[in-house]
Amino acid sequence: MIKAYAHCRRLDGVDCTSVRSSEVPPEIWEKIASFVPRDELLKLYTVNSAFLNTMLNLKYKRVDLSNNPDRPRAELRRKLDRLRDHFIAGRIRSLYIRPWRIDEEPAVRTSLRSRVKLGLKSLVDPEFPEFYEKEQLKKRIHDDVKVVLDAVDACKHGITEYSIDWDEQPQYHAPLFSHFLSPLLHLAHNLQRLNLKVPVDRFSALFPIERSFKSLELRRLKELTLTLSTGALPKAEIDYHLDILVVFIHNVFCTLKSLCISTTSSSEYVDLTHFFETLGGDSRLHRFALSIPSGCFHLSNPFALGHFLRGHRNTLQSLTLLSPIVDITQRTPVQWPVEAVKGIKFPELMIFHLALGGNSERLDDILEVLYSCPTTLSSLLLENRALPSQDVEYLISALDHPTPGSGVKRLRITVKTLNDTFLDALFYRLPQLEDVEIVFKRLGGQPENPFNDLVSHLKRTRYSASQVRRLQLEMIPSPLPLLPNLAKNMLHTAFYNCLPLLEDFVSLTLP
Repeated sequence: MIKAYAHCRRLDGVDCTSVRSSEVPPEIWEKIASFVPRDELLKLYTVNSAFLNTMLNLKYKRVDLSNNPDRPRAELRRKLDRLRDHFIAGRIRSLYIRPWRIDEEPAVRTSLRSRVKLGLKSLVDPEFPEFYEKEQLKKRIHDDVKVVLDAVDACKHGITEYSIDWDEQPQYHAPLFSHFLSPLLHLAHNLQRLNLKVPVDRFSALFPIERSFKSLELRRLKELTLTLSTGALPKAEIDYHLDILVVFIHNVFCTLKSLCISTTSSSEYVDLTHFFETLGGDSRLHRFALSIPSGCFHLSNPFALGHFLRGHRNTLQSLTLLSPIVDITQRTPVQWPVEAVKGIKFPELMIFHLALGGNSERLDDILEVLYSCPTTLSSLLLENRALPSQDVEYLISALDHPTPGSGVKRLRITVKTLNDTFLDALFYRLPQLEDVEIVFKRLGGQPENPFNDLVSHLKRTRYSASQVRRLQLEMIPSPLPLLPNLAKNMLHTAFYNCLPLLEDFVSLTLP
């Protein structure tokens, strides 16, 4: 606390050494508060109004409106009541909503009069109990939605980020998603980030926005993240809902800088080919990401994606094309990421995160992309494929640029063999690297003891020009046993000795 104050008393040209605590300007107290750990700050809010103000800003900057099944519903109601307070509502910048399961069982009617009345109506109309249960469910949904939307309405002027999440396992009531999408009409004037994971058929709730607003109404929207979940919907119906989504995206392209799309493994018949064929837009995107689970064929024609990327190639600074492995039994080689970028040059690309295909696939198309952005690329992350030594040599040659101050600073690579030849080429020829992640299958060296060979080489080597500050090693499943603790510690010490600036050494699967 005292150190923080001593640091801040000279900030902004204000000398507060001779100023009494009660006379310290509020902005100085706020700067002091920025140095105090969050947990401690929550205890110091009684010191003065500046600490109280900072504490409230931290606590309510991001609000989670999801309801944990283990917590009573009354707790969520109390939170929503607090959000309607203008003193709190003005501090909220991010809202996260995760629809909850609403109990379909009717409440037990404790009143004798109510039970008798229900019994008499059931005698007259045998279908009345079912009708009554449906009406009661609608009322419970309406009550829950109303209290949430009232809270959103109270803090709508300050919200810049709005997120709707979804757990695919429970069968949530579909009206919840439509209702929680409706506040976009009121948040449009200030919204900058929108994150949606909802059933794809619920995107129809965006249609009123397309009809009622022009693109200028969403003039501040910069980041759009979409998770598409279609379940067992037929392809024709999926394409219809995706067309609605395309119209919505077109309306915000004038300000949109980041577009991230992912599909779920539970989506059976989705094909994004038509989606990307119709999705155009002016060349303004700075970031694009697409994630399709491994084993899912959600993009039958990668060239449709390539056509879309070509339209934004001059402005793209970050490109991510991934195929995460959800089920190890469905780990199949993916070709679409490499085919999508084939023949496209990205002159402004800074971050390139790519899932590679099968072992027979050549790196020529990837190398062409790397050669197109020699001075801008700062981060290269390659997934899903272990590269042989020849491909590693090609890759390092493509990244080996003599221009001072340029080149890749962060690299993630998977190799078949981790040996002294690879490490020498990596750290000698790419001295500008600062953050390196190496995934390997086996250690190279003398067959009887490859580990000792590697450690011995590191002990007598010093990569004096290397700028590496963080090194992460990860061994993927292989016939060789994992390294014991003693061996890991030896490797840890050896890398610290040969990399002069190393600050953080991480070994994920080495025990």
